[in-house]
Amino acid sequence: MHVDGGVSGNAMLIPEAMLASSATPQMRTKPKLYLLMNGKLDREFRLVAPSTIEILERSFGTAIKVSTRNTIRSSAQFARANGWQILVAALDADYPVPKQEGGLKQEFLRPMFAEG
Repeated sequence: MHVDGGVSGNAMLIPEAMLASSATPQMRTKPKLYLLMNGKLDREFRLVAPSTIEILERSFGTAIKVSTRNTIRSSAQFARANGWQILVAALDADYPVPKQEGGLKQEFLRPMFAEG
């Protein structure tokens, strides 16, 4: 069994302490943040079989995706408020992503890398 970082912190752009602070960060230059997601950020409609495991799997995946979007949203708001630039890249909503069993595999990564 494997549980990855998506459960607790699927994207770490800006430290939580900095996001929660009311102090303005003091930096010599305004940072430019780049976030490359190895998946989709858009909502995906998909019917699941009426099975406890499938419903839990879909619910868990949906919750992680919502958490990812919220992390990006709060980081982007913080960046804009402080004059920083943030650039986010993710797979398009219509990109075909196969269900992964046992981690990322080369046959999935190569076409995704080629997609850009």
